[in-house]
Amino acid sequence: MRMSTFRKFVFLIALPAFLSLLSSCYYDSVEELDPNFGQSGNCDTTGIISFSQKVQPILTTFCGTTGNAASSCHGSNSSSGLPLQSHAEVVAAVSLKLMDAIRHENGASAMPKGGGRLDNCRIATIQKWIDEGTLNN
Repeated sequence: MRMSTFRKFVFLIALPAFLSLLSSCYYDSVEELDPNFGQSGNCDTTGIISFSQKVQPILTTFCGTTGNAASSCHGSNSSSGLPLQSHAEVVAAVSLKLMDAIRHENGASAMPKGGGRLDNCRIATIQKWIDEGTLNN
């Protein structure tokens, strides 16, 4: 009789609670965070791309470049060994195939790690900055 009560508890209360916890865990996609980003009129890659105004904010938001903690993916003491906080560090990463990682191409370690691919607008912004000569502006 006691086992029957335990089984009812598991199937009626514990199992649904556990399943609801699992369904609540997910990574936000770019579209969920900012549904209008990259839509017509919102993705402007005309003119000179500014590192400080356009590229660095993307890296800060999606690449864990803030802080010194080892838990930040690309901060100054990052476990990745590839900090992306300064202009010089980002330029060095460009030569290490940064765009392959961002685009999830050519066997590169897909970045951002554990998240989805950046949207086309952000990728185009970074690529244009590289094409313009990786200016420190």
